[in-house]
Amino acid sequence: MSLLTDLIKKNLRFIRFLIVGGLNTAFGYLVFAVFIWLDFHYSAATFLSTIIGIVFNFFTTGRLVFKNSNNRLIFKFFAVYGITWLINVFLYG
Repeated sequence: MSLLTDLIKKNLRFIRFLIVGGLNTAFGYLVFAVFIWLDFHYSAATFLSTIIGIVFNFFTTGRLVFKNSNNRLIFKFFAVYGITWLINVFLYG
């Protein structure tokens, strides 16, 4: 039992990262589903749920995983999402 406890303690941040990632995925899909249910066009629902999801993801990942509440980092967070979006558009668009 001690080995399992030690393994969990050493990997606690990674475990929190996985749990918060699942929470963020569920939240983002729920927001998208609500917009679709409210009869938003799918492109508007996707755009709005992505923006809301990024903000939710920033706060949950920053605070729950990394114990960081520096709100100025949100610009870098959005920049990483923007770069990822550009890569997806150019590679698969």
